[in-house]
Amino acid sequence: MNLDDAPLWLFGDQLGPHLHSGGYRSINALMETINGLYKAECIRTTVFHDGPYKTIADVEYATAGWVDWSTKGASTARLA
Repeated sequence: MNLDDAPLWLFGDQLGPHLHSGGYRSINALMETINGLYKAECIRTTVFHDGPYKTIADVEYATAGWVDWSTKGASTARLA
């Protein structure tokens, strides 16, 4: 995702001015970190799905489970 194309609401009002003054590195690092966590915790494990992915719906279902887990209890829960 190109940060120039990202909607401002994605980063919040307080980050808006920083996007155009060289604050791309920290936001890009945050996006890369979340992407890495998603791949490590959701895609490369079978915690949120059974067996290999066969359809896009399987990936979407596992992603929904990961998002639910990561927003509600990731700080206190263990993956496996």
